[in-house]
Amino acid sequence: MNMKKQALFAAACGIALVTVLFPSCFLLPMEEIQYAVEVNGPPDYFFDDFEENDGDFSTRYYYKRAGSNKPALTQEYRHSSETAVAMTGETTFSVAIEFGESGSLSFWISDGSRMYLETDLNEVEDFQVYIDGVETTYAMQREDPDYWYQYFVDVEPGSHTVKFERKDTNGITDEESLYIDDICFTGFMEDAVPAEKEFYLEETPEFDWGDCADAQGYRIQVSALSDFSVCAVDDDTITESGYVPATDLSAGKKYYWRVRVLRNGRWEPWSLPRTFAVGGDFLSESFEEHDDIFSTANPWMFGDGFKPQITDRESFDGSYAAMFGGFKDGESSFYTRCLVEKQSVVSFYLYPSGWESYTGSLSFSVDETALEVEASYMKWTSFNTIVDAGDHTLTWGNTREDVYFDDYNIFIDRIELAEIGTFESDGFENNDGQDSLTFKWRYEGHSVSSLTNEDSHEGDWSMCIGPGGSDTIESHLVCYTGVSVPSVVSYWVYTPQSIGDFSVSIDDVLDHKHNGYHGWKQGVFHVGTGTRKISFSSDQYYSSYTVLIDDIRMRPCPSSYSDDSFETGDLSANEYYCDAEASTVINDGTAPHGAKVLRLEKPDSDYHENNCILPVYFENAVVVSFSAKVDYIGDSVIFLVDGVEESDISSTAWTASGSIPVDAGYHILKWQYYSGYSDPTEYGYIDNIVFTE
Repeated sequence: MNMKKQALFAAACGIALVTVLFPSCFLLPMEEIQYAVEVNGPPDYFFDDFEENDGDFSTRYYYKRAGSNKPALTQEYRHSSETAVAMTGETTFSVAIEFGESGSLSFWISDGSRMYLETDLNEVEDFQVYIDGVETTYAMQREDPDYWYQYFVDVEPGSHTVKFERKDTNGITDEESLYIDDICFTGFMEDAVPAEKEFYLEETPEFDWGDCADAQGYRIQVSALSDFSVCAVDDDTITESGYVPATDLSAGKKYYWRVRVLRNGRWEPWSLPRTFAVGGDFLSESFEEHDDIFSTANPWMFGDGFKPQITDRESFDGSYAAMFGGFKDGESSFYTRCLVEKQSVVSFYLYPSGWESYTGSLSFSVDETALEVEASYMKWTSFNTIVDAGDHTLTWGNTREDVYFDDYNIFIDRIELAEIGTFESDGFENNDGQDSLTFKWRYEGHSVSSLTNEDSHEGDWSMCIGPGGSDTIESHLVCYTGVSVPSVVSYWVYTPQSIGDFSVSIDDVLDHKHNGYHGWKQGVFHVGTGTRKISFSSDQYYSSYTVLIDDIRMRPCPSSYSDDSFETGDLSANEYYCDAEASTVINDGTAPHGAKVLRLEKPDSDYHENNCILPVYFENAVVVSFSAKVDYIGDSVIFLVDGVEESDISSTAWTASGSIPVDAGYHILKWQYYSGYSDPTEYGYIDNIVFTE
């Protein structure tokens, strides 16, 4: 029947004749044309998100549907926009397409969060894609939140019939659905465009792609939106396989970009969108600002495998945290690239839940260097590390592959990057009720240290360290500081009874320990020049016992020291550090040198020692000598060099210590009055301290 006769026949039947045009990417057998509608989009382009529909199925292309339950549209579960295809029971749908070039047909698939499609889709017997009746293999490229997975099928040029089939096997029951959405063909440019996951530090980054044969031009789009509805760059005048934007992009922001080639006078399909970010200053990250994919506070990118998620199931502070695991377990990572202007500290908190063996499955790396992260089961644990000035990539990852239960997760929260300052002193009086405002303290281990005004050595406030809540991981109050000259750090510490230990480490190397005293005691130690990590640590794990620290000060180490017979009537000859007011200079008619001596008062009933500490630096080796006595023969004056006992005088008569050799360098000298009794009328005495080279 010719066209004129067709028109007359249609008019007689009261039917309007509509002429339908088809571009070269979509050709159908003649007997099926009356069911088709015009294909929207450029030639050789195929995309269907099922938004154009008649309420039953897509009207953008002609599909054949078959099976016990024909595929139908649904709005209950979809990847993008408002609609997807639900395949329930045995069912198929197919479409005839002509591809002008080789490329890939991609589609998104989900099983509605039943974790069934997490593994290789080729192994799922319930679902298959056929090209011209031949079973295909496909590769997963990415996944999105809500358990959607994107797969690709390679397609050669020519006319093909593509069929999606849901089978009836024991894997997915007839009552359960598979969902298909966003079917798309991508052509030649896909192989020419570099892989995604790129960061740029320039606000006008250089884009590059491979040369396309017979190219007449290129078009590039750059957008902060994945659908490119608003573009920061849209340029179709490009003649070379590269591009630099004429205007700056925004630093610290994530973007999408894609390219298409003009050949034979027509635009070919877009490459799949690639993501990139313009690196900048890292912002403190608490995951409170986020979209459906991830946090928007920083330009996060994702490694291979399943993306981490934003969740409100756990958080260190605020309402949200990043989460590895759950039904989306397996290797995964998120990372960002940032410029660090000055040496800084990266810190974050992690919380492993589920099996206790899951605590070791978090990885953290700076650039290519993986760092050991110690976590505590079912508790928030903090971690810190130093990064030098420069360009760095920070990566958090999950290394565990064999857990597929929703209760086994790792949560990450409060990521911070802050410059290292210079510490001088902190008595914790200047605070906002939660953190000191004088200096940026950090925490490591189980429990977050916190300010308290229940007790203090001086003033109203002190810092509480612990309890850790475990006998395996300590709690640490950490100071990262630059030290320009060799210095001395002093502090006051209160430990409960004799349970557990309090220790000080420099750059994670133990410097000294205190046993429990149940009272305020003073500590002193040296720190050398450079960037130093000073850790005040407690292994208290009973909830009723905490360690308090107060009045932490750093001073340059004195360069000279004097012999001292205390004839000045005070402790001004050298920079002594004495416990409370337990050390005073008094007159003593029996003094071995002069008329005055240093008296160390009797400790109270709750602890059994008082100390007089002298930090020193000797350019050359010296010999130290002094005299001492006690009022009660059961007491002792003990002399220690760097914590090692060198002399013990327990006589009630003045006794010389003898010559005690001390090497050149920095040392902590301590005279310790020890008593097993608490009679406040009995004392220990020191006189005639002499340093001889």
